[in-house]
Amino acid sequence: MSAPTDASERRTYLDGLAVQVRDRQSGWEGAWEALVTALIPDLQRVLAGHRSAIPGGPEGLEEALSSVLYYWQSKISAGTLLRNWDTTSPIAGYLCHRIAVKIGRQSVQRLVSSGIGGDEGVGAMDERSSHSRDASHSDRPAQAPAAIHPSEAACSFMPLTAAGVTQMHSVAGLQLFRKLDWHQQPGPQVAASMADFLAAVDQPWEEALADAHERAQIALSQREHKLLNQLCNDGKGVSPRAERTLQQKIIKLRVEQMLHPIGPLQMMDLTGASRNVCDQHRSRWRRQHRDLVAWHADGILGDPDAGLDCDQEGAS
Repeated sequence: MSAPTDASERRTYLDGLAVQVRDRQSGWEGAWEALVTALIPDLQRVLAGHRSAIPGGPEGLEEALSSVLYYWQSKISAGTLLRNWDTTSPIAGYLCHRIAVKIGRQSVQRLVSSGIGGDEGVGAMDERSSHSRDASHSDRPAQAPAAIHPSEAACSFMPLTAAGVTQMHSVAGLQLFRKLDWHQQPGPQVAASMADFLAAVDQPWEEALADAHERAQIALSQREHKLLNQLCNDGKGVSPRAERTLQQKIIKLRVEQMLHPIGPLQMMDLTGASRNVCDQHRSRWRRQHRDLVAWHADGILGDPDAGLDCDQEGAS
């Protein structure tokens, strides 16, 4: 079922997913993946509202997003994330604002420091001692984080301002080519600018971007599969510390896959611009994407096949 676009109907739909997850009803894993993906725009808005408390600029906001997603994942795996939630409170407010308050009140510097992907990054968001968690290997198979895979036409350009189509609209078109609804205004206007922006390609720009995204997704999928294999560890499990680190890396990779799959080298090949210019484009995109595109509630789909079954992998 597609998520409704009406605010009241969307709340009912998302709360229904949350009930399915909380009560561990049949198919709750797929419902959790759909819920996570649906709430990412809400979470981004909340984090952006707390940007003054989150150091590191756009990179810091992205690190915070990954950390919150990891926090959700660790708590849902333990069965405690929705334990105190009931349907009188919208699930979007309960999860997104509750976590944002944690980020604002606790040691955010630890969250977005260089240790974010290592052993201490999530400590500020978890009440338990890392020493007690890491004392021994887990007695359960490691779990892959929830998938984050919006469908095609999952977002559209925001209405143009007086400045019209800017270079950052072209960057948005490059990064979200498969996810954008190009038919909805001002999609056609942005499309008219893409050929000039992708000056280094010698084929229609749509074909060039389709090829680039296919290559990027293959590379990202290979990186994720490698991390999932490490997480599964031939079905033997890994230590809680290693599981935490690997899950964070997988989530950060999935955020990259969703928001900016085209790396600087690919961007150089497509645009003919220098590495410095492409790095600047990517940095500005990560900072401004919320002002350029809007995600559709009805374009959000979980991908139940995106994870790796550790037991099957270990048995093969």
